[in-house]
Parts: sequence; structure tokens; C-alpha cells
Amino acid sequence: MKQTSGKLSLRRALVTGGILTLGLGVLLAGLIACGKKDSGTATTTTASTVNDPNNPVTVVGGPYFSPSSIAVSEDGKWIYVGGTTDEAIYQYSAADYALQSVYETDSPVNSLTVSGDKIYAGMGKLGGELVVLSSDLKEEGSVVVGHTPNDVVVKGNTAYVANRFSCTVSVVDLTTMTETKEIEVSREPMALTLVGDKLYVACHLPDDAASADSVSAQVSVINTKTNEAADPIVLCNGAGNVKDIVASPDGKTLYVSHLVARYTYPTTQLDAGWVNTNAVSVIDVASNKVSYAFLLDDVEWGAANPWGLAINDKGSALYVAISGSSELMKVDLSNLDKLVSRVGTSTGKVDSLEDIVDYIPFASTCKTRLDLGGEGARSIAISGNTVYCAQYFSGDIVAVNVSGSTPKISATFAPGAQPEADAIRLGETLWNDSTICYQGWQSCASCHPDARSGSFNWDELGDGMGTMKQTKSMLYTMRTPPCLATGLESNGEHAVSGSVAGTPLFNADNAEISESIIAYLTALAPEQSPYLNDDGTLTESATRGKALFEEFGCVTCHPAPLYTDMQTHTSIDIDTDPSWEDRDMDTSTLLEIWRTYPWGYLGSHTDMVEYVKTNVAKMGKTITDQQAEDLANFVLSIGAEGEQYGAIQIKNADGSYNKLKAGQNLVSLSVIKQAADAPDATVTLTLYDKDGKQLDTESKEIKDLAYGTYTTFDVDITVPADLATGAYYVVSFKSADGTALATDLKIILY
Repeated sequence: MKQTSGKLSLRRALVTGGILTLGLGVLLAGLIACGKKDSGTATTTTASTVNDPNNPVTVVGGPYFSPSSIAVSEDGKWIYVGGTTDEAIYQYSAADYALQSVYETDSPVNSLTVSGDKIYAGMGKLGGELVVLSSDLKEEGSVVVGHTPNDVVVKGNTAYVANRFSCTVSVVDLTTMTETKEIEVSREPMALTLVGDKLYVACHLPDDAASADSVSAQVSVINTKTNEAADPIVLCNGAGNVKDIVASPDGKTLYVSHLVARYTYPTTQLDAGWVNTNAVSVIDVASNKVSYAFLLDDVEWGAANPWGLAINDKGSALYVAISGSSELMKVDLSNLDKLVSRVGTSTGKVDSLEDIVDYIPFASTCKTRLDLGGEGARSIAISGNTVYCAQYFSGDIVAVNVSGSTPKISATFAPGAQPEADAIRLGETLWNDSTICYQGWQSCASCHPDARSGSFNWDELGDGMGTMKQTKSMLYTMRTPPCLATGLESNGEHAVSGSVAGTPLFNADNAEISESIIAYLTALAPEQSPYLNDDGTLTESATRGKALFEEFGCVTCHPAPLYTDMQTHTSIDIDTDPSWEDRDMDTSTLLEIWRTYPWGYLGSHTDMVEYVKTNVAKMGKTITDQQAEDLANFVLSIGAEGEQYGAIQIKNADGSYNKLKAGQNLVSLSVIKQAADAPDATVTLTLYDKDGKQLDTESKEIKDLAYGTYTTFDVDITVPADLATGAYYVVSFKSADGTALATDLKIILY
């Protein structure tokens, strides 16, 4: 067993307090194989460092330990930990935390469940698998389920699997290892718990239009006698980023961890949870309704991004992993019940159960916080008097003794020493870190989980008071300037550095924070769409829709491979905007749009088929129902399939990028290898005038670039000062035999 040292040294050297503001959060706009390898011993590899932008940097996967899930055997003797970037399952002895065995995979391990003497693992992404293992990690069977199997529960000979991005729960017959049914649930099912004949499904984000009167995530309910969905349980207004659900030992109560977005307020401050607070909802099983929600925050220090939940055998204590600050919080449920019983009385703190979630000090006497000494506390499990917490970024597991009134750390263990974080890993850590935020109320991930959209509208001050805008995904932010819904920020780098350096609430080295976050956002790659076939190809309907995409002229504003012309245009939602908004809007990329609804800068569209019909009608054209469905299926399938390489940034002499400007020479080109089997290539940057006459060109050889890494070349392309509108440049990638390895990127002078 090797002990890890805890906090990432570079991260702690950078920050001691302050904020990564909502300005950054709201204002910025290969099919995974599931084959298995023989189990063996844990190995440690060396991380690449990222300091010089001209050198390749790791942007996907990597040598880091990233524990995403943890489970304990029913007898308490064994601890099982699943890793994502390390793609493995580890078995430890609970007696001395010695590593016993390792099951290596070729895909991320998303979830682990122990039932009897079996281990049930949810693995992979598109075309994910449920894998059944023996207690010593020998594979006994597997079955293909949905996209990103994120949790599993077992009832007799049936397993239920929450497929996060398919938005379904798979029903699996464990006798025949076949999927017998997929049940549709709410958006992004994250966690499951079973009470009697009811399966409760905690879903990550709201289904609602962001412009609705109330916007909240749900707990879906499934009757396991019929395997049919029942009426869902709607959480409080603003509930989102739901991570976990757990039932009390008597089965009478459910607890759900989530954020509460105060999205109806303008983002003028962060004090007192003005923008985001962090909560647990308490659900009465008998009525299938939320009884109340209480805040985990303290008055002057938040508890950002609550994640895993566990409850002791007596049902007297709830344990919450506070991911943003990597703490374990103990909630005394007996004390909490007493406080709740006084609500509405002369000795109570609030007048009604509904008011509890708005009163920060309500549960202050019930909570105990313990710093776990690492980064990214997420999944937790309890066995007897020990709570085990997996810390995603520091790559270790913390054992906490909870036998006394105050939890105490008894051990920290890991499969090996965590490599020093490169800029991308550090940037991802900072993105999820609330301790760099003013009073710890939130992190960037609070509004942008996984650097995507959190599904709420916000009234940001940068574009004027009273103009709500939908939270944008950060995917390809560094490739598709300008940023913000109105295109007010010239590019992603400026938006990041401006947000970090432009606030007085930081008291650390803002430049280094910005550089790491920029590296992380630059590295983001789209997940494959659940609308694709399991092999990553377009369905027949989407194939027809691709032809319609060109026929109806969608490609004019949304050309491949970035699916945006990076210009501003009049939005079809302008005439329905209740605010004073009348500006043109940035053309957002359609990449991974399946993941970013509700759509439109107002977040008012939740049905892509109807949104397609609206768009086509505004163009003065007609479309049949079948055509609308086909076109919608293509749009919802758009990703980076077939793009073996990509151009990230083509910089101008003035520092702007991915914009052709008269008189501004092209000085550098950064490229990324996007497919593991992509051969060495030649990248060519060519400038043309408006009539297609070649003016200048330069080629670079891409050799031995690792999958998921990017590098930057210096170039010297002369751009005439009198270059006319309609001129353009093209970036192309070709193999040695002249085969195109990516869609040509064409940037036009407007």
C-alpha cells in the first residue's frame, strides 16, 4: 500500500481564497471499446507536463488515478473502487487497506455495486456495459446497456442500470444476461435506490424550459412489479446538479443531494448564497413527495457541490461528500428532526417546511465538517463505523472513523502515487474547486457541470440588467470565438482571463489559474451522442436528416467541422423575448447539442423536432413531420465522428484567432489528434482571395502526436491589407497517400 500526500501542491500554491466568478460560468458561451484485459497488479505511469504551448499535451485519459465509485462487501471485509481515467477496478482489504487485486478495463468505470458475493460494474460510454464480477474480480458476464451506465441496483435476478446520457433505466435479466427493457426517465439519471417495489432514480438536470415559471430536477419513480414509470417527484425550484440518493434503513425517507440555483436573482453578489446554495432534499416515501429541503451551507462558508450520500445503520446520521471543498459532512438526523418538528411554532426558526431551504442557519446545529485533505470528494460508502470517500482528483480513498460524535480520518490509501497534475488536470481540478471561490459558495462546475450547460437562465451583468440568458456549454469555447450569447467577448481566452483577473475576489496568482482553466477548456472533446448507433454511426433517420441539413440551408450558418460560422445573426427568439433584448446573437456550435437543452438563448425550447419546424418556418420554407424528425435526429447526433484531427486555433498577429482579418498575418496553428488510430499527417493552411485564387500556403508535418494531445506550429502567412470580403483560408489534414483525415475548416473574411 502506498500513501498519497493529499492536496495537489501546485493548486494550493496558486490559491488560498477568492472566486472563479459566475462571469466565467454563465457568460462563456472514439467510440469507447469495452473489451477486458486480465486482472493483474496496479501500475503507475508518468504524467506529461504542460508548460510550453509548442509541446504536445495530454488532453484525454491519462495516467491519473480518478476514483469515481466505491462499494464495500456486505461482510465489510473488502473495499472496491472504480476508476475512470485509470480504467480499472481495485480491491482492497478493509483490515489493512492493502491492495488485493486489480481488474483492468478498456473503458471508464462509472459505478460499482455489491450485491451478495457479486460486483456489478457500469462501464463505458456509448454502448456501455454492465459487467458482473466475482468477489475477487473475475469476470462472470456482461451485457450492453445504455450510454454511460452510472449506477446499478439489484433485486433478485434483475439488475436496474441508470444510463446517464440515454436518459433511461435498463432492466437486465441476470440469469440470461440480457436487457429485457429500457424505461425512459428524466434527464441524466445519476443514482438509484430501491425501497420495496419502488425504484427511485435521481436525475441530474431539469427537463423544463429555462424560461418556465419553475425549473427543477426530478426523481423519477419506477414500479418494479410492472417495470413502468410512475409519477415523478419534483424537487424544489432551482434544484439541479443532482448527484446521489439514499434511503433510510426503515425505507420511510429518501435523501437527495443537489444544488439550489437562485436563478431568479441578478448575479450582483455571492454573499449568503445569492447565486447558488447547496442542499439535501428529504422525501417522504409514503406520499412520494418532498417534505422539505435543507441547506448544507454555513452563513459565511458554502458547502459547494454536494455529491455522494451514505446513512448509518441506525438512521441517525447522514454523511455527505462536499465535492467542491473535499469535505465529509455529518448531519445529525435526530437533531434535524427536532428542528423540523418546531417549524411553524413559536420556537421554530421558519414558518413553513417550504421556507427551510431559504434559511441558511436552519441546520447549523446538526452539521459537522471534516476536511479530507484531498481534491474532489465524490462517491462514498459506509460499513459499520467507517465511511469511505473517494477523492477524484487526488486519486485516493479516505477512511473516516465515525464511531464518535466527531468523524476522524483513520487512513488514506491509493493504488499508487498520483502523478503531478499537468495544466489540463489542474484546470479541471480548479474548475470543480469551490475553495478558490468567495466564501466557497460555488465552483465553475456549479453552473457548468462537466463544463457543459447547467440548464438555468441567468441575468448576467455584462450584457445589461434584465436580459436573462441560457447557460452555455464550454465545449469548443476555445475554437469558436466570439463568446457569450451576444458575442461581446472576442474569444474564449479573453473571457477566461478577464473573468479571473477582473474580479477583486481573487487573492491568488490569477494568471496561472487562467492558464490552467484555458488548457482544460481547450482540451474538451464532445461525448458521442446517444442518438447514434452503438457503433458510432448515424441512424437511417439521421442520415436522411444530414441531407436535409444541406437542402434547407442549415449548413450556411452551421458548417462542419465546427458547426458554426462564428458570426452573429438575428435569433428566431428575439420576437418572443420579454426583455428589451434586440441584439444579434452568436451562432452557437451544434456539436453535442443533444446535451445542452433547453435550446435558444432564452432556453425556451425542449423539443428539437418542434424547434426545427419553427426554424424552417422562419426561413419561409415548409417541412413535413417526417423530415422534421429526420433533421432533428441528425442535429442531435452531431459530434466529432470521422474527424481524426482538428484545428484548435489559427492565431493572427494581433492575438485574435479563428477570424480572418485584412492585414493581420497568420502566425500560429494549433492542432489536436482526435482519433487513436489516426496516422501521421500533413496539415496545410492556405489563404485564398474571394475568387478562389491561392495567395499563400504553408504545410507542417504531424509526426508521433499521441492520441488526445495537441501541439502548436509557428506559421507565416501574409494577409494583404486590402484583402476583400469573401476571401478565406482553409485548414486541411491529409495522410501520406493524400486521404483526407478531417473536414476542411474554412474561415471567411466577412
